Amino acid sequence: MQTDFLIIGQGIAGTVLGDCLRKAGARIVVLSDEDPHAASRVAAGLYNPVTGKRMTKTWKAEELFPYSQNYYQDFEKRYACSIVHPMPVYKPFSSIEEQNTWLSAHDGEAFIDTNIPDYKYQAYLRHNWFGGFETKHSGYIDLPVMLDTFRKKLLEQNCFLSEKFDPQKLIISENGIQYSDLKATKIIFCEGRRAASNPLFSWLPFALSKGEILKIKIQSFIQDTVLNKQVFIIPLGNDTYRVGSTYQWVFDNNRPTEKNKEELRDKLSEMILQPFEITEHTAGVRPSVKDRKPLVGFHPAHPAVGIFNGLGTKGVSLAPYFALNFAQHLTGSKQLYPEVNIERFYSLYSRSEY
Repeated sequence: MQTDFLIIGQGIAGTVLGDCLRKAGARIVVLSDEDPHAASRVAAGLYNPVTGKRMTKTWKAEELFPYSQNYYQDFEKRYACSIVHPMPVYKPFSSIEEQNTWLSAHDGEAFIDTNIPDYKYQAYLRHNWFGGFETKHSGYIDLPVMLDTFRKKLLEQNCFLSEKFDPQKLIISENGIQYSDLKATKIIFCEGRRAASNPLFSWLPFALSKGEILKIKIQSFIQDTVLNKQVFIIPLGNDTYRVGSTYQWVFDNNRPTEKNKEELRDKLSEMILQPFEITEHTAGVRPSVKDRKPLVGFHPAHPAVGIFNGLGTKGVSLAPYFALNFAQHLTGSKQLYPEVNIERFYSLYSRSEY
């Protein structure tokens, strides 16, 4: 079997890159197994242009958010599915100092609304004494539905291999690659956390972080706004909400822990007035990078071997913009954006054993 690109992994990175390549007319085959701890399967899918403890605009927000919103809406139309759930994100201030700092120095005018009535969230939140702000161009993407929809389409067209990647089956040559009986011009690794242990790319500066998320039930609670203080609370409909997330940089495994479950439960109890019931607890490992920018490009010794990874906590926002650029590069029409090109780390490869 012959194809243009073999994509390894079908999380948010592999799905969006594969979709962009198909739109460009390229032939693809995607190889992926069922990984219940894959970040894209566990992640809340939240997109929010104003984030972090300092409440600053996301990197490249003016470019990323308009494009990503259009992309996901177009994906819905082309695949006849429902994945886009736009809604504001309300961030209450924790102190008068935080309120003053924000009002005097914020830089997110195009993405925020500070004219929030004082009473709007008083029936739901504890200690909502200092007001807050709502972000625009925010919401969440239903990633499981998106991934399953794309996988179904690939299966219908015999373009999907449901198996775990076996490096022993990969042969790299000057003319491309061969994997079992499949030949391709290039292989692109979109493996998420697994790339950190892939000998071809383990020299890249991954900074994996484990995150845990709860699914809960709350009666008579907010239905149309994400709340974000110590944790985020995302309405999913039918009195169901997703709550997260923890950040753990040192961990022994990718399974959920009672300790982090208690942490999320305690923070949620401190944040809201209503009682809640925990119905699900999951964990995943995010493929973050030390400089917090994606990893896009080709292996320095193997031009037929590429990577699209390192989307970290902002995969929903980053994936469409950089996948389009990578797809255009792979099909010969554009150069890679230098700020995400893995050439910035080639000196690490020269000092490694690979």
